[in-house]
Amino acid sequence: MLIATMATLTLGRPGLALALVLAGSLGGSIVGCGARSAFTDDGGDTDGGGDDPERLGSCDMPITLPFAPQTVRGRLVGGGSAEGWCGEADGGDRGREDTYVLTPPYSTDVILTLRDGTDFPAMLRVTPDTCREREGVLPEICVVPEIDEAWHFWAEAGHDYNISVDSPAGTDGRYELEVTIGWPPLEACDIHPTAITYEPGGYFLWENDLAAGQGRVDGACGGPGRENMFRLVVTQPTYFAAQVTYNDMTPVVNLRTSCAAASEIICDTREAGSGQIFLEYFFDAPGEYYLVVDQGDVRGGNYVLEIYWG
Repeated sequence: MLIATMATLTLGRPGLALALVLAGSLGGSIVGCGARSAFTDDGGDTDGGGDDPERLGSCDMPITLPFAPQTVRGRLVGGGSAEGWCGEADGGDRGREDTYVLTPPYSTDVILTLRDGTDFPAMLRVTPDTCREREGVLPEICVVPEIDEAWHFWAEAGHDYNISVDSPAGTDGRYELEVTIGWPPLEACDIHPTAITYEPGGYFLWENDLAAGQGRVDGACGGPGRENMFRLVVTQPTYFAAQVTYNDMTPVVNLRTSCAAASEIICDTREAGSGQIFLEYFFDAPGEYYLVVDQGDVRGGNYVLEIYWG
């Protein structure tokens, strides 16, 4: 038997309410009302004068999401005080935000998708364990996605993930955000057109400059920046080794079987600078695998990849 429950919370001023609907395994729907998060405490945007930190859904009182598939909907109007790195250049996130907190009981991929109910260029921002910017904390996601474009991040058990839907200054618009738990589809990652096929005793060499900006691949060792994700075609059991020489970069290197961070086999990372990362693995079965050269920040950098087959 399917049991549905509804709870209504009346907010601090007339006409504002938060409705939470849960419907068993079918997920639920939350209606937000201009909730706030904040990466800055600078008094907010001049358009609307910022926001009330004591309002339900503010950075200090975020809306808690159940750990289940669901859709959140809301209206954003007025000024805001939260900003992320991806909106700094053009003020694309100086309007109001809604902020939700998701705390996974186990580590998993979480997929975020803006749906047709969104009528303005909404920004998605996901930051672990804090709503406000602080040293050493970079959003897992900071992007203005297309409608129906899936973005995902690796959510570790026990951490609080602040999910903000932000808006440009002067916005009066509605949004619809779908939250899904589980593996993203392979097409949610940007796979490099160059496939690397196993050859006995083979060697592969690649050099590239990674541009600054948001990437599509996440993992246990991090990786918010832009990356190269190479398809490995393994035709028989074999030894595999990859060496990445990086320059002026915060490198993350990982091996996986799909787009999902949950599919990672091995990963490694280093502090920003120059040096090398070396990964080795024995493939005991044929198949398609993926090697990712990623960044632990969004600044960009140069790398040289060398692959050795057994």
